[in-house]
Amino acid sequence: MANDSSRDPSLHLDIDRMTAIFGSRSAVYGRIVNDIAPDLTKDRYTFEELAEFERKSSDEVTGREYFGRVYWTEMLYRAHMASVASVFRTTRWVNVAIREYEAGSLYGCASACRSLIESAGDITHSLGPVPHTLARIKDAVKAEISGKGGRSRYSFR
Repeated sequence: MANDSSRDPSLHLDIDRMTAIFGSRSAVYGRIVNDIAPDLTKDRYTFEELAEFERKSSDEVTGREYFGRVYWTEMLYRAHMASVASVFRTTRWVNVAIREYEAGSLYGCASACRSLIESAGDITHSLGPVPHTLARIKDAVKAEISGKGGRSRYSFR
């Protein structure tokens, strides 16, 4: 695990302070976030311009293979980005609740907790089906990324 000087402060959770407000079970989230935080900001994503993607995907010889590789790689990037953003958002709401609680601001703490609950609902609604869907279609996605996908069902016309 990274030392404290290399941590992104927006992603660090003080487990003792967090459990004082949210209870001992919240320590699980704190330990997970603190463990994975150094890796969350390392990834960089590149996305192809739509016109370029359409042009290369329409090639009679290489288009189908290209389409599958780029489409599914970028879909996985987007799923990962959404997951990382969710960890950031949740962690920041927890930190705001801690800050407001320690400042003695009932309204501030209540507002942060309400925002945390609303954010958790949005995350669950938006990302809840993603892991199950990706697990169910993983073989097809692997085939697409490796250029061994099925026949084309896609058209830009």
